[in-house]
Amino acid sequence: MKENDLPVFIKNEKSFKDDSNYDVFTRQKRQLQQRRNRLLQRLREAQRQRRLRQRKQQQKRAERLRKQKLYLQERNKAAKERRLVFLQRERERLEKFRIEREQRLSSILASQTTAHAETTTEVTTTAATTAATSAATTAATTAATTAATTAPGGG
Repeated sequence: MKENDLPVFIKNEKSFKDDSNYDVFTRQKRQLQQRRNRLLQRLREAQRQRRLRQRKQQQKRAERLRKQKLYLQERNKAAKERRLVFLQRERERLEKFRIEREQRLSSILASQTTAHAETTTEVTTTAATTAATSAATTAATTAATTAATTAPGGG
C-alpha cells in the first residue's frame, strides 16, 4: 500500500509487492499528465491573450480607418463648398461687369444719337431696336469674357 507515493509500513515491515517499475511508471505518468495539463493551460491562455491583442488591434485599425474616412469626407465637402462659392462669386462678378458694360454702351449710344439728331434729321429709336442692340452686345461680351477666363494662362 502506498500513501502519497510513499510506501506504507505494515507492522514495521515494508510491503514490496508491486513496488517496482510499475510505481515509477505511474508516478512519472501522473507527473507528465500534470505537466502536460499545465502546458496546455498556458498555451490556451497565450492563445486567448493573442486573440485579445489581435481583436484590439483590429478595433484600433477600424477606428483609424473610420476617422480617416470622416476626415476625407469633410475635406471633400469643404473643397466642394469652396468651389461653389468661387463659382457663385465669379458669376456675380461677370454679371456686374455685363451690367456696367451695357450701361456704358447705352450711354455712349444715347450720346451719339442725341449728337447725331441735333446735326441732322431726327433719328427715332424704338424700344425694340435698343433691346436688340443690348442683347447683341450682351452676347458679344459674354463670349469675350468666357474666352478670356477659359484661355490657358489667362486667369
